[in-house]
Amino acid sequence: MKSIARAPADSLLNVKDVAHRLSVSCRQVWKLLGMGRIPNPVRLNRSVRWNAAHIQLFLDVDCDMAAFQAARGAKPDRREWEARRRAEGGTP
Repeated sequence: MKSIARAPADSLLNVKDVAHRLSVSCRQVWKLLGMGRIPNPVRLNRSVRWNAAHIQLFLDVDCDMAAFQAARGAKPDRREWEARRRAEGGTP
């Protein structure tokens, strides 16, 4: 297994850097993002960047989005929230 040096917490990664860290292609990064399987990027004008600390945390929790969100203390996304609400008997 390759070891990847950790980036400073405040650095931003482009799609190529994220693909390299996840060991996938750039196209696969966009597919994973579209499916909600990787952390959301930050959009700066026309460029898209990921927070290096978020990607590292994502890797540290074995690429599990639920564990990543729990570790960050993030709120669930809308689809997950609606599913929980339906499961609890509330209206969507």
